[in-house]
Amino acid sequence: MKKSMLSIFMLITTVLLCSCSKTETSTSKSVQLTTPLAEKYKEDMDYTYYPADNNQSCILSEKKVCLTFNEYKEICLQAKGITKFALKMRSTLASHTEQILLEGGSLDDIQVIWGKSNNGKDQCYGVVTVSGIVDGNSAREEVQGVAQTFIKNSKGQILISYFSLM
Repeated sequence: MKKSMLSIFMLITTVLLCSCSKTETSTSKSVQLTTPLAEKYKEDMDYTYYPADNNQSCILSEKKVCLTFNEYKEICLQAKGITKFALKMRSTLASHTEQILLEGGSLDDIQVIWGKSNNGKDQCYGVVTVSGIVDGNSAREEVQGVAQTFIKNSKGQILISYFSLM
């Protein structure tokens, strides 16, 4: 009994000492800590970007943040995937084959890419490779879209939550 109580006391002391030394290190001027960009975003918020030449405009609300171009690029580069909701929304704009595959096919690959569009504009793209059976035939499609809205999920990951046709 004494041995287990002593072990618990040693463990608590070690934890307290470790947390104190971490606090001292983090406040030290010689050590600079960097906060991952994903920590600057909050859950339950939509982060939306509309280009200036788009006829749509972003309307700020309690659950929506309008992004500048630089913030859009930053969040795109942090994005790790695409939500199921975004895939369902994108399927409403898709061809017959893409729609069937997005709704019931296998997701083979998901990518978030920052790059130039055909007209030379920098944009964020969601690219999903899906496969399955369509009308009795094996099919594989790459579905792409321009990312417009992002969220942070409960795991702390940034995801595309809406992407439109290219």
